[in-house]
Amino acid sequence: LLVRSYYEAGLYSRAFDFGQRLLDNHPQVATADQIRFTLGAAGLRSGDHGQAQAYFGQVAAGASDLREKAVMAQGLTYAHRCNWETAAQTFASVADDSEYAMKARYCERLSREGSDLVYKNRHLAGVLAIVPGLGYLYDGYPQTAMSALVINGLFMWGTYEAFDQDHPGLGVTLAVFGIGWYAGNIYGSITSATRKNEKMRQDLLLRFEIGYEF
Repeated sequence: LLVRSYYEAGLYSRAFDFGQRLLDNHPQVATADQIRFTLGAAGLRSGDHGQAQAYFGQVAAGASDLREKAVMAQGLTYAHRCNWETAAQTFASVADDSEYAMKARYCERLSREGSDLVYKNRHLAGVLAIVPGLGYLYDGYPQTAMSALVINGLFMWGTYEAFDQDHPGLGVTLAVFGIGWYAGNIYGSITSATRKNEKMRQDLLLRFEIGYEF
């Protein structure tokens, strides 16, 4: 099929456009479910998980040989959208006598783990970073936290000493750099929380294995 050729070449938008036109013009074509599955896979590969869910859902609702395969793929798209409970329910719907049963039970457990993930609060990280290093410590980066505390402390001490020793120019320069570093400490704590959350999510998603490659 030309749809599959576009997909294999990584031309996902072309695969979608051609495949959808084919389905619109020939809804009863014998390979309709195969086309829908390929379009779902194109959505998954391109990051359009809404599109992927829609096409996999159509195949999963049917009675073709691709039905259980589509159910597994649909569960994976829910996991990618962090819709963990729906993902778990989708994997749980795979019958025990299915060839995908073992993988489905494994993915169901992973989805339950996803529901239990404890994400870092970005706003709390920023508030804690008012005390240099405390935001990084909350994010789980103790070495970065220590560095932030020491460097901010040195800027504060240097600024104080410069003014105390009657070197206002140096004092102003150190103060400017110190304020910039302090602001960077707050911003860095917020972005570190975001990265930490994304890493937890991606680490869990990498453990999903549904039994076939797209």
